[in-house]
Amino acid sequence: MKNKKLLRGGNYEKREFTRRMKKTLKIERVSTSRDSVVFRIVEQSHRGEEFTNNEREPDMYRCPETGIQIISCGMPAWGDDNTFFVRGDSEHHDDEAVEATVRDFERIMIAVRNYNREHDGIEPLRIDRLQDDLFVVE
Repeated sequence: MKNKKLLRGGNYEKREFTRRMKKTLKIERVSTSRDSVVFRIVEQSHRGEEFTNNEREPDMYRCPETGIQIISCGMPAWGDDNTFFVRGDSEHHDDEAVEATVRDFERIMIAVRNYNREHDGIEPLRIDRLQDDLFVVE
C-alpha cells in the first residue's frame, strides 16, 4: 500500500506513502539448567529470501549490538560462530529445540529484539520541501 501526504499550512491532503510489511521473530525458553538454556522459535513471520529488508543479504540479519547474525535457512540451530539459524527451507524441523549457554541465550534475545525493532514496518519520516508552504511527508 502506498500513501503520501501533502502538507500545506497545517492541513494534510492524503496522497501516497510507503510502508514495509512488519516481520516478527519470537522465541521462548523451554528449560534452563545451570549452564544452558533450551529454547524454540514460537513465531516467525518470514523466512528465506523474505526474512529481512536487506536486498544484498535478504536471509540474514546482523545485530551490531551483539555480533550475532540471524540466518533463515535450513532449521533452527545455534552455531559456535555467533550464528543463530532460524526457520528456513526445512519446514519439518520448524519446531526443533535449540540449546545455548545462558550468556549466549541472553545475547540471542537481544538480537531477536533488535530484529523485531528494525522490521516493525514503520519507515522513518522523510519531509521534502517543495515550496515555502508545501511539503511532501513520506
